[in-house]
Amino acid sequence: MKSKTRITLFAIALVAIFAVTGVNVYSVMADDDKATFSNEQMQEMMDANQQLESEITRLQNEQEMEEPAAMQERQEALQATAETFVQTVYTEEAESYENRKDEAEAIMQDNLHEFLFPADEQEKTEQRAIPEDVQFFVETGELNQQEATIMARFSHTYSTNSDEDTTATFIELDAEQQEDGAWIIQDFRDAVESMEGEGGT
Repeated sequence: MKSKTRITLFAIALVAIFAVTGVNVYSVMADDDKATFSNEQMQEMMDANQQLESEITRLQNEQEMEEPAAMQERQEALQATAETFVQTVYTEEAESYENRKDEAEAIMQDNLHEFLFPADEQEKTEQRAIPEDVQFFVETGELNQQEATIMARFSHTYSTNSDEDTTATFIELDAEQQEDGAWIIQDFRDAVESMEGEGGT
C-alpha cells in the first residue's frame, strides 16, 4: 500500500510541475501584453519547479527503499501462514486437535478446512506425529500479486509407544491474498508427486 501511495504522490507532483508552470506563464502573459518575463518572475518559476523536482526525487528514493521492505513483509506473511498450516495439519495429537482446528480455520479456505478437520474432536490413540526442521521456499512474485506458491520441506516424525519413524516431506501450498491483506491457503499437494506429474506430461 505504501508503494502505491508513493507512486500516486509521484504522479501528483508531476502534474503539479506543469500546473504551476502553466499558471505562472498565464499570469505573466495576462499582466503583460508583450508577454515578457522579469528576472524575478523567472526566478520564482524556476525555484518552484526546482522544489517540486526535489520532492519527486525524494519520493523516488523513498519508494526504492520501501519496495524491498514491502516485499520482505509479503514473504514473511506468506511464510507465517505456511508455518501455521504445517503445524496444524501435520501435527497429530488428540489433545491439541480442537485448538489446531480453530487455528487452521483462520488461514485456509473453508472447503479445505472441512476436508482436513472433518470431526469435532480426534479419537485418542497412541500415535503421535510432529513436523520438525521446517524450511519454507516462497516464490518471488510481484509486490501486488495476489496469488503465491509456497514450498515447505520438513521431517515428519511418527511415534507409537517406543517406535519412531521419520519421513522427509515436501509439500506445495497455493495461497491467495484477501482484501484485508491476509493470506489464505487454497490448496496443497505433495511437491514430489507434483513435479513427477509435470515431468511426465
